[in-house]
Amino acid sequence: MAHRTFALLSWLTILAAAGCGDSESMPVTDAPGGDGSTEDPAGVEAVEAKEETDESGLTSEEYLILSAALADYVPGDEQEGLSVLEEDTMDPELVESDLTEEWFEGLRREEYSESENGAIDDLLEKNKQSARLSDRLDEGLSYQLVSREKIDPILAECYKFSFTHSSDWSMSSTESWKPFYSAFPGANGLLCVSRPGIDSSGNAAAVFVSCYRGDLHAEGRILLLAKEDGKWRIAFAVRLWVS
Repeated sequence: MAHRTFALLSWLTILAAAGCGDSESMPVTDAPGGDGSTEDPAGVEAVEAKEETDESGLTSEEYLILSAALADYVPGDEQEGLSVLEEDTMDPELVESDLTEEWFEGLRREEYSESENGAIDDLLEKNKQSARLSDRLDEGLSYQLVSREKIDPILAECYKFSFTHSSDWSMSSTESWKPFYSAFPGANGLLCVSRPGIDSSGNAAAVFVSCYRGDLHAEGRILLLAKEDGKWRIAFAVRLWVS
C-alpha cells in the first residue's frame, strides 16, 4: 500500500515514505495482510481543565487525547527517542478515503460500540480540513513539531539518497532515510496525526496516526481511546494500511 504514503505527503510527490514497526503497547486489529501485538497501555491523566482552544480550534481535551495516543504509539523496537511530528494535521482526503473503506465500515457496524462509532464520526467531521498543532502536548513526551517548509527538503534528500543507493541491498529501510536521521538525531520516525474525534459522552475518542521511518517502512492506524478514572488510555487500534 505504498500509494497511501504518496497520498499523505501529496506536497512531496517524489517521496516513497516509510513507517514504523509493530507497536507493543496496545491491542491491535489488523487490516487484511497485517499483524500486531498487545500490551496494556500506560495512559495519560485527563485532568480537569478549561476548554481553552488554540488558533486552529483544538481544545485542551484534544491535546490530552493526542498526548495519550502518542505516549503509547511508539515503534516496537524504538521505545525511546524523539518523535518528529508534522505540525499540520493529516490530509483530509487521506482521512476520508481510509476511514470510509468498505471493509472498515463493515467492521464498525459489526464490532464497535455506539460511543466508538460516535468518536470516529466526530473525527471525520473535524478533519474535513487540516489544522495546525500548537506546542501543547504533554511535557513528558519527547517530540518536535516541524513545518512542511522544513521537512520538504529533508524528505527530498531522503529520496535522492535512497535512489542513489537503490542497488545496495544490504542497506536497511531506516538507513535509506539517512538525511532525515541526520537532521533529527535520536528520532524514532516521522508522525502525522488527525484531530481527535470525541463521542457525545466525552468518554470515547479516536485518533488517526501515520508513522514513517524509512523507505517502504510505514503504517497508519486508527486508535480508539477510552477515559477511565480520569485518564485517557488506548483501548485498541486498527491498522488501516502498511507499506
